[in-house]
Parts: sequence; structure tokens; C-alpha cells
Amino acid sequence: MSQQPVFDDTRLQTLGAVCDTVVPAIEHVPDPYGHWARSASSYGVPAQVAETLALLPPEQQDGLGQLLDALSAQGITRVSHASREQLLRNASLASPEAAGGVAALTGLTLMLHYAAPDPSTGRNPAWDMLGYP
Repeated sequence: MSQQPVFDDTRLQTLGAVCDTVVPAIEHVPDPYGHWARSASSYGVPAQVAETLALLPPEQQDGLGQLLDALSAQGITRVSHASREQLLRNASLASPEAAGGVAALTGLTLMLHYAAPDPSTGRNPAWDMLGYP
């Protein structure tokens, strides 16, 4: 197990870049609900992902931390969106474990982005766009 905390500042920044790669802000007309203009970070998804991952067993936390470290070392927070997508694809091809980690981060990001309610309103901002009551 690593000595580094699972979610130090560098890993949180990397996690934010991963989440915003999965759910970027996109210019889309029309956008009557402002949904397309919101990235995962604008919904607070990276913090929610970190909270959820902190509940995993230590060995899984450590594996995801290693994945975030590898993505950070490749500069995921400093490159274009297209390059971030390529870094995630490359990581998925590196090993079955890395592919599982990328899939877990992607799935959790999408689930929280579209399903988790805002604690202050009890509604997810995406629900109006989706027609969810």
C-alpha cells in the first residue's frame, strides 16, 4: 500500500480532469437548461466521486490512487480535452486493472453527473433536460 494519501491535492486535481474529460462542457445550441454548458466539475462530481471512492477497501483505493498518479505524471491536467481522452484510452489498454479503474471512474462520474441530487435543492440539474419529474 502506498504512503501517499488516497486523495491529496494532486490526485484531486487529476480526478477533476478525469471527470471533466468524461463530462465536458460543450457548446450546444439550443441549450435551454444550460445542461450542455456544465462540466462534471460544475456539478461537484469530482468531490462526490472522491467521497464514494474513500468508501472502497484500502487495496482498491490504492489501485485507483496509482492510476491517478500515472495520469498525473502524463500531464492530464495540462493537456487538451482530446489529449485527455487519448490518455484515458491508453491507460485502459495498459492492463486489465487499469482498464477496470478507468471504467470505474467513468461509470461513477456519469452516474453522479446524471443521477445524484443537489443537496441544497434535492434535484439534479440534468433532470429538467431529461424530462425527469
